[in-house]
Amino acid sequence: MAAALAVPPVPPAPVAADRAWQEAAELPCRLAAEITVRGFTVGDLLSLEAGSLVDTGIAAEADVTVRVNGARVGCGKLASAGNRRGVRLTELG
Repeated sequence: MAAALAVPPVPPAPVAADRAWQEAAELPCRLAAEITVRGFTVGDLLSLEAGSLVDTGIAAEADVTVRVNGARVGCGKLASAGNRRGVRLTELG
């Protein structure tokens, strides 16, 4: 009885993968930076109103989790550039 020969599948050509990413590049996604506020209560939530300032209790350049469409994709640090605020990515993956 002859043994069946397993033939590994041929991986897709890099050109096809590049084309797929090029087509997907315009799809919208949601990028979020999470800031955890320790000790925040339902009472705190109920007292919020427009203009409220929530004290995060974290340093100006604290670590934040970066998510895309809810999935963790890395970490970053809060950063300022002039009058703008953002997240400087420190880790991806």
